[in-house]
Amino acid sequence: MKIIFLDIDGVLNSVNSFKYQHRRNIQDYDEPFPHYVKILNLILRKTDAEIVLSSTWRIHGLDYMNKLFEQCGIIKQIFSMTPRLHIKRGLEIQRWLDDHKDLEIESFVIIDDDSDMEHLMDHLVKTDNKTGLTKKYIQPILERLNR
Repeated sequence: MKIIFLDIDGVLNSVNSFKYQHRRNIQDYDEPFPHYVKILNLILRKTDAEIVLSSTWRIHGLDYMNKLFEQCGIIKQIFSMTPRLHIKRGLEIQRWLDDHKDLEIESFVIIDDDSDMEHLMDHLVKTDNKTGLTKKYIQPILERLNR
């Protein structure tokens, strides 16, 4: 099994997407931006990875987030979410990995615009919160998932 630990703010939306949607008076301009969704879907098709939500958006719950993903056109439902421990994100991801040792995880990648990944930095593909998930990140993500 391949896992994508997915952040939303700065990955599936960005400063640029906020500005774009705000200028057009689009409601919910903080939600996933269609261009970034297309890139995520491409990665999901090429890897068949499962999504584990590590974003603070997980406070909304799995059902809400899966409905949002479906409405935005994301081709996979969220497999799971990391625990909310109010510690660095890398440690929350590590806890999830520890709690799911029964899964045969062959590889994982963390897609995030933050760097608080502690000892998991080698798994991080760090996006720019101004531009979000662009094509330049596809290859590094695929390399980490196809190790």
